[in-house]
Amino acid sequence: MNKRAIELAVNFLVGFVLAIVAFGLGVSLLYTIFNDANDLHGTTQGEINTKITELLCTAKQKICVSGNRVNQKRNELAIYGVFIYNIYDREEDFDIFISPGIAYNKEKEEVVNTLELITKHDQKKIAPNDQDHIGVGIFIPKSTESGTYTFNVRVVPGDDKRKIYVNVK
Repeated sequence: MNKRAIELAVNFLVGFVLAIVAFGLGVSLLYTIFNDANDLHGTTQGEINTKITELLCTAKQKICVSGNRVNQKRNELAIYGVFIYNIYDREEDFDIFISPGIAYNKEKEEVVNTLELITKHDQKKIAPNDQDHIGVGIFIPKSTESGTYTFNVRVVPGDDKRKIYVNVK
């Protein structure tokens, strides 16, 4: 057999193997970059959400409602966090009351608040200068009319009040 033909075939095979290895490394590098970017995006979004909640509640307010205005679809559960800060010099028992408020449809006409409040009352014992929180769940039935529905949050002792707004699309 011709020596040049063998040399040409071996060169072709070496080049072909090197091309496949380079292609595999390129695909692996792209996969790693996109996968790490996706992980970074998820972590960053979670950190941002945590930071926003902290910023909302760092003013040492007695009551803070995180995400107090949310757009929600029918047949879904809206979840809110109510943070209570003990501004007193002693441990205190706090009663948290949540009640339905006024509701308006898109035409700004008052309608009956048909949303189902999952959490109506809770009690927390909080040390001085400390805080605690409760979760508030509000279910939006399928038959709910589009509009804005309000809920009142009241914490006792004291007479501090906040509102939760649920915008149903």
